Amino acid sequence: MRCEEFLGLIFVTLNAATPPLREYLKGLEPGLETVLMGDGDCQLLGYHKTIIDANWKLYRDNDGYHTPLLHKAFTWLNWQGGKGSQIITEHGHMAVTADLKPLSDTGVLNDPSLLEFKAAIRAGGEGPQAKTAVIVVSPGTLISKALDLPIIRYALPKGVDRTEIHWTFIAHRNDDPEMLQHRIRQANMMGPSAMISLEDAAVFNRAQKATATQPPNTQFVKGYRPGMNLAEAGQNDEVGNLAWWDLYRRQMGFERGVA
Repeated sequence: MRCEEFLGLIFVTLNAATPPLREYLKGLEPGLETVLMGDGDCQLLGYHKTIIDANWKLYRDNDGYHTPLLHKAFTWLNWQGGKGSQIITEHGHMAVTADLKPLSDTGVLNDPSLLEFKAAIRAGGEGPQAKTAVIVVSPGTLISKALDLPIIRYALPKGVDRTEIHWTFIAHRNDDPEMLQHRIRQANMMGPSAMISLEDAAVFNRAQKATATQPPNTQFVKGYRPGMNLAEAGQNDEVGNLAWWDLYRRQMGFERGVA
């Protein structure tokens, strides 16, 4: 067993062929620094668990780009129109980072502070605290910062069409009581009965059912162009999934299909 650390996040492998951690995570460092608030000086807030009726691969495939399409809160924050970037690595990882605009009064929330970027305001609108990030570390670890809430998730298969998601919420060790309470309130948006998790569970189940439609083996990949360099993928494209699926195919010993 080998164990290495990146900004306080501990990685463990039982495979002697796994490359050194820095090599394995190459390209993800800026996104991880965003989630881990620049220095990795973090403390634990708590845990949640949720169940979705979908395959674990479908869950990880959709994590990078579904947020602005599905969750109204993030369209208010201009995620879809943000000038973000997507990084795709040779190990099948993906990182999407973006700057979000401050929330104006939508007239919907009685307490708009639920969606505030308090840490970004305190940081003067610059640095890791002012950004959001979604990182998929293959095969099934998802690391993200939604608003002011850093989250680490693990997608654990419970069957072909069932996945258990373990959520770990963290805060910065220097957070004052007001900021800690703010992060805890935002964590409740992600819990088993919360707005975002309810939307996720419903849509992932629909997507799971859609995989059985006809004609079989037909997929649409947003943003892909024949012969393109995957490094050219945009913030909201699905192209980042292709590198991982090719790696997964080779690891499983599957032959490439012919269209």
